[in-house]
Amino acid sequence: MSTRPYIIIPIVLFIFTENLCAQNYATVDQIVKEYSSVWPYPEDLAKQINHDFSTQAEKARAIYDWIAYNISYDTKKYFSQDMYTTPYYVHSLIKIEKSYFIEAPYRIYMAEEAMYTKKTLCEGYASLYKRLADLTGLECVIIPGYAKMLPEDIGRKPASVNHTWNAVKTDGQWQLLDVTWGAGKLDYDKNIFIRDFSDAYFFVPPERFFLQHCPKSLKWSFTDKTMEDFIALPFFYREYISWGIDIIEPEKGLFYTSEKIRIKFRIKNFPKNTDLSYTIKEGGPWITIYPRWKAGITTFTINVNVRHETYLTIFTLSHAIATYKIIPR
Repeated sequence: MSTRPYIIIPIVLFIFTENLCAQNYATVDQIVKEYSSVWPYPEDLAKQINHDFSTQAEKARAIYDWIAYNISYDTKKYFSQDMYTTPYYVHSLIKIEKSYFIEAPYRIYMAEEAMYTKKTLCEGYASLYKRLADLTGLECVIIPGYAKMLPEDIGRKPASVNHTWNAVKTDGQWQLLDVTWGAGKLDYDKNIFIRDFSDAYFFVPPERFFLQHCPKSLKWSFTDKTMEDFIALPFFYREYISWGIDIIEPEKGLFYTSEKIRIKFRIKNFPKNTDLSYTIKEGGPWITIYPRWKAGITTFTINVNVRHETYLTIFTLSHAIATYKIIPR
């Protein structure tokens, strides 16, 4: 078995991630790692953050860190068949639909419950972030909206709000973040939460954040994008965001074809001589891609024969980065 992937992964991860954040938060991250995972109330944690950090950006990062380090996704509630009929969820959904950004008592309750139980759903993460932001003097809002959860969502308009995140204002500018996805990811095969801290969802440029998040009120996208633009996007994976990869062609994620289709790819910010492969449909064989690199752009073409609806997924370093849906006419 080739050992090449084990040699190049650390190098490539460095190349992918070294320029993602304009500010280095390593000191903040290290200090917050030493914090206790148990605090009596949000006020106590906020007081510690205000003591240790002076700038708004540092405080925003410290809040993100502590939540992502210590709060798990409530998989029991998420995967339970009656999740959408529980009083907790229904009450939250009603509040989301009626009032996006009001700090209501139930949000304070959810924030404190998340701190006490160490688990919650996305709205609990967002509510806790806002509660701590308020207590540290930061202006923050909770943003309900739509997220692509699975490749099947490509080309499909969401039936209702299915995710919640935050925007926080630092130095006079709104910044987008999703601490739920920063805390880890779900394994849909095993119905478990995998803790895997990532700062890829902290202070994300609006155009890039929109690849996975479409707010119900589009003014909070800070772009000129529409819901139709969001629906048409490919399904992007966590590594695509965290590694700073930029697929500039194709822009859309849904293709209609007779039987054969030729799809051209152009990618920026992709290190030369890095492994690339693809699969057609889930569980299909991995096929190696032999791209060309020119002027900082990686290009390749994939030919697909289609007889029924299928999915094309691009991989690098054994990680999926983007999926496209192909439907025969």
